[in-house]
Amino acid sequence: MNWFIRKAEKKRGFTIVELIISVGTLAIAGTIMIQLFMGAKDIALRAEELDRSVFLSTRIIESIKSEQWDEEPLNKMYTEYAVIYGNKLKKTGYYNQEWEEVEEDSEDILFVSTLSMESEDIVEEDKSLYELKLQIRRLKPYFKGKEAEPILNSVKTMVYIRTPLEVIEP
Repeated sequence: MNWFIRKAEKKRGFTIVELIISVGTLAIAGTIMIQLFMGAKDIALRAEELDRSVFLSTRIIESIKSEQWDEEPLNKMYTEYAVIYGNKLKKTGYYNQEWEEVEEDSEDILFVSTLSMESEDIVEEDKSLYELKLQIRRLKPYFKGKEAEPILNSVKTMVYIRTPLEVIEP
């Protein structure tokens, strides 16, 4: 029994080696946990922005199909070029972090939508067949992203519409 008492009296606390090992282990575990949380935050942000970009793409395409050129979101987009008689049209929209339309020269631009339309010279009744290409990209990379300007959404479709007013009078 005396042996147990003497052993307990000698061992009063942790050694410096034990403390260094435990602090190092906690630091490594903490670093891994922070990386996991930041990765999860990045994935959640990407998912939210993908959802918003799909919503915006759908709004733009449906506005074109219903030929609502004077209403949002088409009326807020800038016409980059238009070729007479409806052959080609390119429009660009600029959006901030809250997906609100902003001016072309604003410092708050985070997202850019680019719409290009080209006529296929197929006319049915008073409508022409157009190839629509719509791309929405983010101007800043994500936390764990490798791309400088990641593409959130890209749509390519064909639609019969009348010639847009901006194309007739550029």
